[in-house]
Order: sequence, then C-alpha cells, then structure tokens
Amino acid sequence: MPGVSAALRKRKQKPRKNKERAPWDKPRGKKSKKEDDSDAVESQTEEDYSDTNEERKEEYRKGGYHPVAQGELYNSRYRTAHKLGWGYFSTVWLVWDYIDKDFKAMKVQKGAQHYREAAFDEIKLLDQIMKGDPHLEKCCCAMTDSFEHKGPNGKHVVMVFRVLGENLLSLITKYDYKGTPLRLIRPIAKQILIGLDYLHRELADHPHGFKAGERPAADALLKKIRKIMESYTAPPIDRQLLSDGEGPEHAEQSAGASG
Repeated sequence: MPGVSAALRKRKQKPRKNKERAPWDKPRGKKSKKEDDSDAVESQTEEDYSDTNEERKEEYRKGGYHPVAQGELYNSRYRTAHKLGWGYFSTVWLVWDYIDKDFKAMKVQKGAQHYREAAFDEIKLLDQIMKGDPHLEKCCCAMTDSFEHKGPNGKHVVMVFRVLGENLLSLITKYDYKGTPLRLIRPIAKQILIGLDYLHRELADHPHGFKAGERPAADALLKKIRKIMESYTAPPIDRQLLSDGEGPEHAEQSAGASG
C-alpha cells in the first residue's frame, strides 16, 4: 500500500535551492505565521506509530490529518469510496477515478509544513522511480497523480496510486499474530529485494516478473478490496454527497484496515 512505502521523515527538511517548476520545486523560505502555528500545534502531540485499526481523533487538528469523508469528490475527479488505512503521516482511501474509469488509492498527507515538504520530496522520488520503470516491472508503487487540497486543518499534499492491496498489518492480523505462512512471505520478500535492487542500482534495467506460484501474496492482500470494488457504484460526478472537512467522525464511517 502507498502508505507503507512513503518516505518516513520525522525531522523538518532544510531549505534547498531549486528551480521554480512546480510547488515542490520552489525554494523553501521563511514560513508564514499560519504555517508556524500549525507546526507548533503538531509538535505538541506524541508521535503515534501504533498498530491500531484507527488513527487518533486528536490528530484531526491544525497541521494534522484532513477529515476525509466517504462520498467526497477531490480534484474534480476522485470520489472516496472506502478507507484503506492510515499511517502517522497520512490516511489512505480507495477512490473512484472518473477520468480513467478505475479505482485508485488516494493518500492525503497531514497539513503541517514539514509534512508537506516531506511529501514534495516523496513526489520527486516517485517521479524518478516511474521514469525508470515504465512497464512496472520493479515492484515499486506507481503514482498516477498528485495535487494539493485545502481543508480546515491546512493545505494537504495528495498523492494518487494504483491500488496494490491492503497493508501488511492486515495480513498479519488475518493469521492472529501467530505467523504468516511462508508461501506468502517468500514472494513478499522477493518483491522487496527486487525493488531495493532496482533503487540501489539507480534504476538499472533488470527485468523481473512473477513466476508460477508467486502471486498468492498479492492476491491475499487484494481479496477484501476486490469485494469492495465489485459492490461499489460511483454516483454521477456532479453529485455532492458530503462537503469537505465536516469533522473527523466522518472519517470513521468507512474504516477499513489499519495503515
């Protein structure tokens, strides 16, 4: 899942000089008072790296999570259908893409400035990864879109990915923390090593693919999400089911696996 592969950055990024081509390439100068305030509020809460099914409600505040709700429309294109999970930096939602006529995974980063900067760095890394892997053979996640969304808790960087499945924690809990079968661990380990090898060799061209019997891990992670996809019918794009930012309680209406 995209949330698992995100670049984990706990510290604020130092300003760097870059060409002004996109929001994430702009020089990072002095923060505005609003950005300083959101960072100050963000630093007052302990970092939460727990494996619970739900993120903490206290994190829905200035500089924190955006209160995504089921049925909302984002960027005039993506309709939220189901919550896939969460991580300390973001929440992830299954969305319907009205342009591609397909499901995607939408990751909404927290609103504090240092989380935005980390997200911009992640976007640049993902762009580079995808340029070297046009056929998606290197076992790395594929970002298909990115944009910014303004909400009650700040301005959030949003990334959209191909749907890969639930997170690994859901697979662990499926077997009641007693150990995941080796028939699933082996292909997962292989895919991780393929991706690391690709990144280590700076996007070298080494074709890899699944062999017979190596697909069960991906199938196991996608099984639950496939059922949701099959039962979901997207409403007309101009239909507004819910308004953005009504409160964190809406984010729990479609809680899925933890992230």
